Amino acid sequence: MLKKILGRRGKADSYPGGLNGHGLDSARLSIGPDGVHETRVYRTGSTNKAPGERLSGRLLGVAGVLIFGALVGAGFVGYEAQRLFALLHNHTDATPTAADQVRAVIIAALPDVGWVAMALVALVAALRGQSSLRARIGVMVFFGLSLGAQILYAPHTIEGMLVAVIAPVTMAWMLESYIVEVRRRVAAQRGLDIDETPILSMVLALLGRLIRLPFGLPLWLLRLCLDRKGTWAGARQWVLDVAPIAPGRTLASIRAAEAEAIASSAKLTAEQVREAAREQVDALQEAHASELRKIAEARAAEAAARLQESQQEREEHARLIKQLQAEARASVARTESEAQRTIEGYAGRLQDTEHQLRGLSERLRRAEADSDRLRQVETLLKERTSELGAVRAELKLVTDQATPRVRLAALYERLRLSGDHRYRDRGAVPELARSWFLEIGVQSEGTARKYLHEYLDELGVPGASVQEGAYT
Repeated sequence: MLKKILGRRGKADSYPGGLNGHGLDSARLSIGPDGVHETRVYRTGSTNKAPGERLSGRLLGVAGVLIFGALVGAGFVGYEAQRLFALLHNHTDATPTAADQVRAVIIAALPDVGWVAMALVALVAALRGQSSLRARIGVMVFFGLSLGAQILYAPHTIEGMLVAVIAPVTMAWMLESYIVEVRRRVAAQRGLDIDETPILSMVLALLGRLIRLPFGLPLWLLRLCLDRKGTWAGARQWVLDVAPIAPGRTLASIRAAEAEAIASSAKLTAEQVREAAREQVDALQEAHASELRKIAEARAAEAAARLQESQQEREEHARLIKQLQAEARASVARTESEAQRTIEGYAGRLQDTEHQLRGLSERLRRAEADSDRLRQVETLLKERTSELGAVRAELKLVTDQATPRVRLAALYERLRLSGDHRYRDRGAVPELARSWFLEIGVQSEGTARKYLHEYLDELGVPGASVQEGAYT
């Protein structure tokens, strides 16, 4: 199978046709010598763009608007410098004539018109997904002319040169970068594998290499001194790789083309191998299905034989079942008569039970009524408890803010509320004074006894009061 595929590979590779600049994976099918060759290419995909793709497109549009505004301003600056430069160097008389003025305007406008036209051509190519290298080179040429005119017209100082290059370099970099990004976006949308590098980036890379040359050359000379043979061999190989064998062709480019051809051939071979593998898998699946069908037929015949045997067994079982049914019917008749007698006995018991249930229902209703009243009492008790807690909290707040005499009176009244036998008993005053004098905030027990005797006098409790000297 693989030999047959590899044999067809040469015929497929000899097909000269292509699609979008790429070779087809297989040759077209020929109908006949006078037939019609038809190739249909279908492209399917979702029309819904991802949010990131829509956002990048909008940002690219905003960048285009900003670049357009910058190009208008830079173009005006460049045009004016070019006109003054042309007017300065394009007349022979002491003062320029009207014809000199016209020629200066035309010469100054040519580079700007040129780069605008080339920019439009590059954008058209980019939007079509094609290479815009030629148009971008034209843009760079016209920018170079504009840059040269502005540098030559500017004052020959570092500041003057810097001011002269700002506008052309800004225009060139922004416009080329925008064209390349538009080209990449279109290539990504159409699935094209073509990429472009900005020309100015390549120029900067070349300048970077030239800057590194003074540093790399001494190192190369040092290596040449240390390893003459190896260094010369490396230089020889580099020259053979880079130097053109023919116009536009180098050894490195030829090797790259060969590697690309080998990769393309390997890809085609892999696709053909996958197709052959799929065919082999289909054949194996078909053989396996045939084997399964044979096994199924054998099992079906075996099942039919077992079914016939089971049919005979079922007939024997049916006869036994009929006999058992007759015996069961007789047993059921006896059971029904016994059940009837049992039901009649249970009916009397059921009536007694119903009377008992009605009595229990009446008791349950009375219990539910008592339960409702109990819940009401419990709710009322909770409300009174909460009110009592609030009153106690208010009383504590008032007590904490009152004088020691008032606090002592409040503590004494608690004895009455709790039913303490020491209430209205002058003999218990010393004991109560020892217990409360720190709590009410006085310095001595005698002061507490004095307050208690005075409060008992106010209550009208009989008994002798203690003299003033007893409180010290």
